[in-house]
Amino acid sequence: MDLKEELTLTLYSIYDSDIFAPIMEFLQGETRVLLFMLMNKNKEIYPSDLSEALNVTRQRITSILSSLRKKEFVVMELSKKDRRRMQVFLTYKGKKHVIAKVKIAERLIDTLIDRLGYDNVKQLSSILEMVVRKK
Repeated sequence: MDLKEELTLTLYSIYDSDIFAPIMEFLQGETRVLLFMLMNKNKEIYPSDLSEALNVTRQRITSILSSLRKKEFVVMELSKKDRRRMQVFLTYKGKKHVIAKVKIAERLIDTLIDRLGYDNVKQLSSILEMVVRKK
């Protein structure tokens, strides 16, 4: 197996692993939107903000928000500042849901740190930082 194939297979297996699969939820879809809203709870949030900040199409954000509204995790209301825009709010139920997911992810990360050890986690973090660095 060549290096390219090995890396590709390893990346695929990370996505499906018991530890990383629940964490991957935070990188996409509804959980990513809820986490963003939780982290920005003191800011006004509009669908266009979500689209821009999360680098997701407006159509996808519309679909995600529709699903989250059906689950009663978010509500949308006309903006008090600009009556032409809809503002998105995280509900108590949505906040509770995403916090529960964060706690699960934190436990899984603790497990990963225990398995790998401090030095290996530091090295992994450093390598991942190099991968995502823009320069």
